[in-house]
Amino acid sequence: MLWMSISAMARTVSGAVVDENAAPLGFVSVALLNDSTVVDATVSDGDTGSFSFSNASANRVKLSMVGYEDFLMAIPADGQCGTIAMKPSTTLLGELVVRDRLPQTRLSGNGLVTKIEGSVLETVGNANDVLTRLPLVSMENEQLTVMGHGSPIVYINGRQVRNDNELKQLSSENIRSIEVITNPGARYDASVRSVIRIRTKRAPGEGFGFEFYHNTYAKHYVRSNDALNMHFTEGPLQIFAEGYVAYGKSYWGANMDQTTFADHIYTQHLTERTPSRNNYYTGKLGFDYLIGNHSFGAYYKYENGHNHGNGKYNSTIWRDGVHIEDVSSTVASRNVTVPVHSVNAYYNGTVGQLQIDFNSDLFLSSNTDVSNRENVSTISGTTNSFTSNATDKRLVAEKLVLTYPLWRGQVEVGQEFTHSRLGYDVTNLGIDVPSAFTTIYENAITGFASLSQQLGPANVTAGVRYEHLNNRVTENGVIAGGGSRVYNDFFPSLSISAPVRNVNLSLSFSGKITRPSYDQLDGSLQYVNESTYKHGNPLLRSTKVWNTEAMAMWRIFWAMLSYTHQKDPVYYTCTAKTDDPTVRVISFENVRPDNQVMFFAGAQPTLGRWTNNISAGLLYYHYRTTFNGQDMLFNHPLYIFKINSSLRLPCDWALSLDYQVQSAGTYQNVVVRPMNYLEFQVQKHLLNKALTLSIDATDILNRGTDNHPTLYAGNIITYCENMNFSRGVTFSLTYRFNAARNKYRGTGAGNDARNRM
Repeated sequence: MLWMSISAMARTVSGAVVDENAAPLGFVSVALLNDSTVVDATVSDGDTGSFSFSNASANRVKLSMVGYEDFLMAIPADGQCGTIAMKPSTTLLGELVVRDRLPQTRLSGNGLVTKIEGSVLETVGNANDVLTRLPLVSMENEQLTVMGHGSPIVYINGRQVRNDNELKQLSSENIRSIEVITNPGARYDASVRSVIRIRTKRAPGEGFGFEFYHNTYAKHYVRSNDALNMHFTEGPLQIFAEGYVAYGKSYWGANMDQTTFADHIYTQHLTERTPSRNNYYTGKLGFDYLIGNHSFGAYYKYENGHNHGNGKYNSTIWRDGVHIEDVSSTVASRNVTVPVHSVNAYYNGTVGQLQIDFNSDLFLSSNTDVSNRENVSTISGTTNSFTSNATDKRLVAEKLVLTYPLWRGQVEVGQEFTHSRLGYDVTNLGIDVPSAFTTIYENAITGFASLSQQLGPANVTAGVRYEHLNNRVTENGVIAGGGSRVYNDFFPSLSISAPVRNVNLSLSFSGKITRPSYDQLDGSLQYVNESTYKHGNPLLRSTKVWNTEAMAMWRIFWAMLSYTHQKDPVYYTCTAKTDDPTVRVISFENVRPDNQVMFFAGAQPTLGRWTNNISAGLLYYHYRTTFNGQDMLFNHPLYIFKINSSLRLPCDWALSLDYQVQSAGTYQNVVVRPMNYLEFQVQKHLLNKALTLSIDATDILNRGTDNHPTLYAGNIITYCENMNFSRGVTFSLTYRFNAARNKYRGTGAGNDARNRM
């Protein structure tokens, strides 16, 4: 009888909890009571607000939650408590304020994301000014580089930047965040070693608006750039037009010492001084239209450039330490790039949960480089020569990417097709180099798939990329290099990121490839100057690259360690001309595998209006080769230190100081000397920040553009000293009226082939 009475009391007790608006209320504390004794407890479901107890022996249920009054009721005979509505509590809680500083840079997957909006970097000038103040990013010879990962591919709102001038025209005030990816996954071309993704703010900008940009910099000569970007936005339609012009003079100067080990030891000292006048023009017209979740658009871009130079070359030659010849040359050169046509059309939309991104591209370009030379030699007297190099480029490409949510993440698949043709027509008169016509054809088909999942605290992304490439080189109508080259390659990638206590960690692995540029595949002999010839190598193999990388971030501190192995890397090589050992012939060759280790660490301390970005690390290359019959090892690390300091002052003034130093060391088969770079900038905003003025003192120490490289290749040692005057002053002005974010979502296709052109 006792057992039967206990069984009768034990039953299932269930119900649901809602708030005052009848919405499910989750995580409410639910307790079962026998009179005043708690016998069991749980919390309501976070989504439905329901609760349930099995084999419960109790007579009352109590519900409690912060912000609501406690609720107590007797349990019905059937155990079904129904829907219980909680009443808000009338108790006024005291205020509690929790303060912390959100790190300006955070670790996201295999990249570092820096928030620009609301930071000191928002007022430093243009996108280039911002990028050079980010961890791992620097400017070398006016080219953006990611330390240890070469030149990055840059995107603005998913659209690839084709011209560096676009970064100069993008104001830092319009940037929301920037992500630097050091080990890109399967979506990107297998040749891409680093990616920078810029996200801009969503400015309203309805109606007509424009942005004008002017830049004048004085180094050896004065040169200016002007840009005007206009837009008209009305509802879903945006029409935009862009114009850019660069004009002025530039200067190139170098000293070179060359030692050739042949039947005798030949030593040469060469000097080059070439002032030139450069003019460059570009125009762009396009539209973008948005219908619900569907966006489509197109643009046409035209480019035109002219360069006129007058160079002077002097060469002094010794054989076994005895002076044998002096040569001086005067060169009148003209380079014309006309026309360059670029067309892009895109569609971006969502059908159900499926995201579709389609792009098609057409690229046409012609370039002519003409030189007239007069050489005066103490041995052969006066001679004249003429060279003409005409280049014709064609590219057609399309790319489709599909994205679909799957379980706790998404799956992404895509394909890309590229057809390209490049022709070199070389004409030589008055020199012992035959004229030649070289054509390079290439078809590439690519497919990729990647899967991203959030597994508890960890984010995992795995992908694979397949690339089929057919390459054919003809010289004077005859197939060179043994016929067509066909490549079928798979490139896996994997990245894992997760927080461990207060430290964010990520580990990534990827397979990459570096394909020879079209110029490196051109086997025709080309005349550079009286002491230098060059030719490509149609037999070059692509370089396989395997990269493993680990990153960590804690508060304002970050660190990165990577290891890279390259199979069949392409290096410069030099040999003496068969009939004249004083003339070197530059070419390219696949060499032994090499290895690279990179470690960098840094911090971003902020004190009020003062922000600093400090980083230090090393690049270690390990390469062994044979030079002039002897074994040589290149393994001296390069140490790098970088600091960017920015101070935001009252009345819309801002100051910034940049300093970078690099030690002596080795890179591939090159030995470099120390170098450092110092820059100071003053900036002022006017007219409610519509007008921005800035003055930069660049390379104040005049030691930031030359590391005095010494190249060991074949049987020739070449030492080069850059004689360009890099110290200078730059003045910039930007005015914006009704600025708007460009809504264009085209990302482009055939990017790898176009970059190699």
